[in-house]
Amino acid sequence: MRLLMVSPEHFDVTYGINPHMLAADGSLQRVDRSRAVQQWSRLLEVFRGIGVEVEVIPGAPGLPDMVFSANHGLPWGREVILSRMAHPERRAEVPIFRAWYEKEGYRVHDTFAAREMDFEGMGDALWLQPGKRLIGGFGFRTSAEVYRILGSEQGIETLSVRLISEHFYHLDTCLCLLREGEAAWVEEAFDAESAAAIRGAFTRLIPLDFREAKEGFAGNAYCPDGRHVVVQAGNERFNRALRSAGYEPVEVETGEFIKSGGSVFCMKMALG
Repeated sequence: MRLLMVSPEHFDVTYGINPHMLAADGSLQRVDRSRAVQQWSRLLEVFRGIGVEVEVIPGAPGLPDMVFSANHGLPWGREVILSRMAHPERRAEVPIFRAWYEKEGYRVHDTFAAREMDFEGMGDALWLQPGKRLIGGFGFRTSAEVYRILGSEQGIETLSVRLISEHFYHLDTCLCLLREGEAAWVEEAFDAESAAAIRGAFTRLIPLDFREAKEGFAGNAYCPDGRHVVVQAGNERFNRALRSAGYEPVEVETGEFIKSGGSVFCMKMALG
């Protein structure tokens, strides 16, 4: 497994494009930059400590959300479909990732940018079988039409599911893939038809407590190896459920990044 992360020196909350970015009084969240750097560095250390290879590219001034590298594309093998971010504030991030993929020798597809169709990469599109089969979320940041196009132009089979809660605006906030056929999920984040489809797609589903998922970003965990689950600290119900299912939770603190609406999964791109 190889991951791509972005260094956090320019991370901040400078605009509000999801509910997590706003404090109770409606003002923007305030980030402790020093603490954010410490948290990011510890996450990098944890990934490498469990045997995951991590590439790091520098963040860029004026792009405070670039650190959430899961959002910028959908890679498989030596190909990548670049994202077209839903919010203009984030669109300047994508060319930086294009340059990195091109330098690394990837075949780069502009499938959705050319159509001005929103697609936020692995924030919403999760590989069930790399290069072959996806589960894809839509409703907030990614257009439903994306998945039809992926099928017709790339031959990628997709189970598409509708997100209905503004707090779970990306699929990676409410569905955490574990071993093959196993996942954790927030059932309330999906409409009834999509929830039924998810139940039919997995042999084991671990329910996520709504509060832990909303406030503690439990669903934004990441399992790179079928054993370790790297997860925001303090989600005790989820940790117990993971241990009962034979997983090993690895807790990290990402509270500064949660202020911007992201946690463990958001802060890395899985390159395969």
